[in-house]
Amino acid sequence: MLRRRVERNERVSVTVRGALLLFAAFCANAQDQNPQIDKIFQNFSGKSPGCSVGVLQNGKTIFAKAYGMADLEHDVPLSIESPFYMASVSKQFTAMSVLLLAEDGKIKLTDSIRKALPELPDYADAITLYQLLTHTSGVRDYLSLGAMAGLSPDYVFTDRGVLRLISRQAALNFEAGTEFLYSNSGYVLLSLMVKKASDESLVLLGHKKNILL
Repeated sequence: MLRRRVERNERVSVTVRGALLLFAAFCANAQDQNPQIDKIFQNFSGKSPGCSVGVLQNGKTIFAKAYGMADLEHDVPLSIESPFYMASVSKQFTAMSVLLLAEDGKIKLTDSIRKALPELPDYADAITLYQLLTHTSGVRDYLSLGAMAGLSPDYVFTDRGVLRLISRQAALNFEAGTEFLYSNSGYVLLSLMVKKASDESLVLLGHKKNILL
């Protein structure tokens, strides 16, 4: 069973890589390539985990289509309006937003995160924005904390919920700046800081700074 699963995952991985390479070749003329694009993504059609495809050219959407299913358990097809959980893909946009705010003089990377989020414990005084960006802050990861608390893997955390969870922690994993440990919590704190420093949500700032379309 495990071998079949690994082989299937390898086939899917090869299919995805091939699809992305071929898809890139069609992007320039996407309006005239609908059948070819459908063929590229045919393995994601029907009763299979799906994907959504979008092509923007000169700021305009010239192709948008969804393939396959959004929810196999409840038989829900994917649509171009379906929300996606961005997960760690969003970190690059968060980091860029922080750097742009620093470039604008609204923050400094050496600022303490507690300057923006005073509700954090006293130990957060020593945590800089740079340390949060580089996963050297020592802040405990909220996903690990949730798992230890017995929360379901499907539990939906809000930014404010994460902040409350982190604020209840009595200590860091290690002294800020002394070690590296990947932390999702750090980027949630950075996103909240961005909102405080810019008076805009991460999404609105991203559109304004042309890092999100």
